[in-house]
Amino acid sequence: MHEENTKRKRFYKPYHFLSEENGNIMKGLKQVFIDYHPCDFIEDIEEWQTIALINGESAYDEGGAREDLLDFTNALMKLSEALWPVYKKQCKDKSSKALAHADIQLQLLNKKETEHPHKVIQYFCNTFSKRYSRIELLDLLEAVITYKGCRKIHKGSLILIYQHLDYLIRTAYVLHKKKRNLK
Repeated sequence: MHEENTKRKRFYKPYHFLSEENGNIMKGLKQVFIDYHPCDFIEDIEEWQTIALINGESAYDEGGAREDLLDFTNALMKLSEALWPVYKKQCKDKSSKALAHADIQLQLLNKKETEHPHKVIQYFCNTFSKRYSRIELLDLLEAVITYKGCRKIHKGSLILIYQHLDYLIRTAYVLHKKKRNLK
């Protein structure tokens, strides 16, 4: 058996972007955009949306729930893009891996929204409560996990995608609150 010479620190995890909720949110956002490109989020959200709608064993059995899902996922896709220019503007480390994609074309935001992403963030936060957003995202994840249909789904990164999307949502509410407090 292998003996450790160093004393193990119990119940300790090294840095993880999820721990930045009340700290430096831009540090967490940097990690999110190093791991995922804004268009990756759009592809994943669209796939999750489709699976949730065709999964007969999901939270989206009723028409009203499906309508809410469509509105939420469409807004979430725009939010994932809106946080990119916010991050890009705030980033001090211009050599960042995330900024290597700095000249990307955002797919959903128009020019005005790209120049004023706080309006997209404001819309999202005023339309969906933080509680609702996080529960809806969890329902989406559950629909994808429990799907037993014919479509092939790579389930190996579902939790990672969920964590990143949840971080984007939490970041939006932090930014929205800061913006409101400045008024």
